[in-house]
Amino acid sequence: MSTTHHDAFQARLGEMGTAMDAQDLDTLLAYYDDALVFIADGKEMDKAGLEDYVRELWSGESGFSVRVVGMHTCDDVIAVTLEVSAAAVGPSGENVTIHWPMFATYTFDLSTLKVVREVTFTDEPAVAEKFAAVGAA
Repeated sequence: MSTTHHDAFQARLGEMGTAMDAQDLDTLLAYYDDALVFIADGKEMDKAGLEDYVRELWSGESGFSVRVVGMHTCDDVIAVTLEVSAAAVGPSGENVTIHWPMFATYTFDLSTLKVVREVTFTDEPAVAEKFAAVGAA
């Protein structure tokens, strides 16, 4: 992989993260190829499935944001560790922020720099425990 592609992948991820934080679905989806294969926690979906997945994330988690904390590139794939954050309200009405890791790989079309495959994993039971621990389950 060229340094140019590596830099372009990093820039794309930054732009995608900005769109995710802004909850700008149209901009976010523009970074994905129409023939996208999206796999979240073992479930395979298409681009419409990604759209539904993101809408569900945003509707269920206020203050949802992602931040890249590590990455590695190999050919047309970038493997990423993300820190995900979401706001929650505790039992006394106090606001708390929950953080957890998410792992993802993004495969890019080198000619368009659109994502053609995204695979993500989150330890959902551990995240549920974090919310339960602050009384926000």
